[in-house]
Amino acid sequence: MRTITACALAAVWMTAVAVPAAGAAAGPAVAATSLQAWGVNDIGQLGNGTKSDFSKIPVPATLPAGTRLRSVSAGCGFALAVTSSGQVLSWGSNRDGRLGLGPGGPRSSLVPVPALIPPGDVVTAVAAGCHHALALTADGQVLAWGKNLLGSVGTGRATDAPVLTPARVRLPHGTHVIAIAAGYDTSVAVTATGAVWTWGTGQFGQLGNGTQGGPGTISAAPVRVPLPAGVKGRAVATGTGDDYLLTTTGQVWAWGGNGLRELGAGLKTGIATRPVQVLLPAGTRVASLAAGCDFVLARTTAGSVFGWGDNHSRELSGVRATIVNRPRPLGLPAGIQVTALGASCSSSLALLADGRILAWGQNGNGELGTGGHANINPDPAPVALPGGFTATRIGSGSQAHGSYALGH
Repeated sequence: MRTITACALAAVWMTAVAVPAAGAAAGPAVAATSLQAWGVNDIGQLGNGTKSDFSKIPVPATLPAGTRLRSVSAGCGFALAVTSSGQVLSWGSNRDGRLGLGPGGPRSSLVPVPALIPPGDVVTAVAAGCHHALALTADGQVLAWGKNLLGSVGTGRATDAPVLTPARVRLPHGTHVIAIAAGYDTSVAVTATGAVWTWGTGQFGQLGNGTQGGPGTISAAPVRVPLPAGVKGRAVATGTGDDYLLTTTGQVWAWGGNGLRELGAGLKTGIATRPVQVLLPAGTRVASLAAGCDFVLARTTAGSVFGWGDNHSRELSGVRATIVNRPRPLGLPAGIQVTALGASCSSSLALLADGRILAWGQNGNGELGTGGHANINPDPAPVALPGGFTATRIGSGSQAHGSYALGH
């Protein structure tokens, strides 16, 4: 499903910001004092004050003095991080106002700078889309900013003018959101009652409400996704024109584009405009999800890892098929304990209980952070974290061509 438009050929899409967040370690959140970054750096995505083609090993981002971080999310040429005080730092490209710096903001920032979060709002999670961004607040509201041509900011009106300062999404009164995700001009929110709302473009059925193309392609205000009876969501992820819902019972439902069988439902059709169930093995309960451009990773409550969708860059380590239409177990090393998963466009990450990170898949621009030269690495290899650094969380995004590690 990677070929959407000529513009989208070069674009990449967003993975999850969920509860628990994709890339978050299990257990209570511990604020990190250090941020390591690797991969493409042509617009300052590494946040270390430089621009370069890429870095194939992690380098430290330049954080404001005293900053402690909770999570990080990467988009098309930019990244966002949540601080322990509930504010947002942003860096990289500010095209379309995606850094949230307000009118007159710079074209880019090579180091993390504060986004203009409204006074009094405490942010608990962020989601970096390709051209826009979302922030979830402690009181269950959603802020959004950036490109709004297709209504992805959710203000109720799609306009040529970008939203430069974080604004409230027009969700129904009384809605309390617990999880968010942002894709290529599409946004998704899960509420405390397990309901799902979407807004932005539905070109490939991403809105999940039965529309695709024609007058129903765009919704500038949130629309509710009709879930099957008894299905309640608790986390969400987005890929290339497709969305994934993790339910309260540990099952996964999906909708949107299915050109590379990324919905994992065994469908032969290229699009599902309403939710379909991912065909996990009987008895499997999923704990967290991470989505890349056209593939998905799932960590189960038993500690195993499944994957499905595109495998041309060996995003699904240990699986030989180049397209996988239903979940298969990945070939990860024996004896490891995976606590979190992450995904960039065509690369995969696993955070281990001992603070190490394994990476596999596409590596042409240093996306794996292993220091290696191969364009594709099918086997999980250790990310070259600096000595003494212990990772507590990982962050990336299916728009991204690089990743981040939070830790000490």
